[in-house]
Amino acid sequence: MSSNKKMHDKLAKIYGNKCMFLASHCDTIHFKQYQARYTSKQLQKLIKNITVHHLKHRSEGGHTDIKNCSLVSELAHRYIHTLPREKEEIINNRIRDYKKCKIEFTDDVPEIELHYAMVKPSDISRSIEKQRKKDKKEFNKERLKWEDR
Repeated sequence: MSSNKKMHDKLAKIYGNKCMFLASHCDTIHFKQYQARYTSKQLQKLIKNITVHHLKHRSEGGHTDIKNCSLVSELAHRYIHTLPREKEEIINNRIRDYKKCKIEFTDDVPEIELHYAMVKPSDISRSIEKQRKKDKKEFNKERLKWEDR
């Protein structure tokens, strides 16, 4: 198994097997124009195929590790690599932020025990009626105060 395939499996376990480019809301007008190059069958195939994208290029010393890799659709991957380096880096930073938020959020959530109480519909309607009466009394008190002035 190649290192990219192993990384794909690790990232899919952590983040789910979805395109981080789209999940981090990087899709732009230019990306939509880029999609016009393909037929609908080709688009479907390219969108379904999720690949590993190195945020820092391997040619520049980027490693194949969880911190440096992301999952993107093949279409988004092709699009990212057609951009100038500055714009590509902007997208990579958005993906880094998405990954960071996703990890911080899921790591900080404590386990919660849920307890369900048995509530009858009649109890709910009684409590609503009780609250309505209480609100009506408060309203009438306020109205009388204003009328006395």
